[in-house]
This record gives sequence, structure tokens and C-alpha cells, in this order.
Amino acid sequence: MIKPKATSTKMISREEKMGKISFFQKLADSSSGSRDFSKKIGACAIYAGLIDFSAIQSVRLLEQILLKSEISRGKKPSFKPHGDDFFYDKKLDTRRLIVEIKRFLPFKATGGTIKEEAEMINKLAYDMIDSINEFLDSRNELLHHIGSPRKSVKDIDEICNKVIKLYEKCTVANAKFILTAQPFGLSDEEMKHFKN
Repeated sequence: MIKPKATSTKMISREEKMGKISFFQKLADSSSGSRDFSKKIGACAIYAGLIDFSAIQSVRLLEQILLKSEISRGKKPSFKPHGDDFFYDKKLDTRRLIVEIKRFLPFKATGGTIKEEAEMINKLAYDMIDSINEFLDSRNELLHHIGSPRKSVKDIDEICNKVIKLYEKCTVANAKFILTAQPFGLSDEEMKHFKN
């Protein structure tokens, strides 16, 4: 019987994590337009991992927004924000993360938030969710059809191109959501109250 290797319990620093993400982003970007089919499929795999990372970052921001809303209404926070170990010690299904985000929508204006800001965040959140779902559908189509007798190598290449385009759409939608919603998350000072 093969025993799984123990994984490191040490988390890398934020700087190392961002360096790693940047490394894989550049690797995928340089491979996505390649004529080498294995590089293009590799880029699609890396993009799938980067979409997982983006979804996790969005869920983390969502947690902060919900906590800040509770605090602004004078309520005791109903949970603590989850750390990296929650999101990375076990594989979390990306679509399940998206369902969690959707479960808390639409946001309602509370505290100092005006109705139009809440509506904008809701629109961007729904756009992000739709783009991630499209990407995941396309990624699954690619994986499913690699062995299909009904799809040629040219067909698979076209699906790869579709995955790559949808990744680009996802990153734009995710960035818009994060940049717009970030001011409504917890500040570094507010986050200190949740650290033990």
C-alpha cells in the first residue's frame, strides 16, 4: 500500500504566495498562444487553478463584507473570517464556492453604504459568478472531450482557445468585483479583532 506523503503544514509568506501566482500567470500566458498543444493544455490547467484562487479571494472578501455589515448594525459577528488553512488544506469545489457567494446576494445597503453602491456590487458579483460558471463549463468540456471519439485534435484546440478567452473574461469580471467591493471589506485594523 502506498502511503501519501505528508504535506508541509507551514504556510508560505504573502510575498511568496504572490510571487508563485505571478510565476504561474506568466507561464500560462506565455504558453496559451503556443502552437505546442501540450503547452496550451497546460495553460488551461494553470488558468483553472488561478480561477480557483480568484474565487477563494472573492469568498474571503464576501466574508469581510458580511462581518462589517453585522458590526455596522451593532450585531455581534456571527463567525470569524476563514484563514488560508480552511481554503487550502482540503480541495474546495470552485462551483460550491460560487454557490456560497450567490447565497448571500443581493447585498443590501447598510451602515454608510448607499443603495447604488450595493446595486453595483451585486451586478459585478453576478457578472463574476456567471463568468466563472462559463469558464468551469468550458474547462469541463475540454477535459471531457480529450478522449471523445467525436472530437478531433482541431476541435480540442478550439475548445482550448475558448477556455483561454473565458479565463480572460473571468479575470476582468473578478478584478472589477474585487476593486469595487474591497472598500466595503474589513480594514487591516478591523481584521486584528478577529485574530487570536
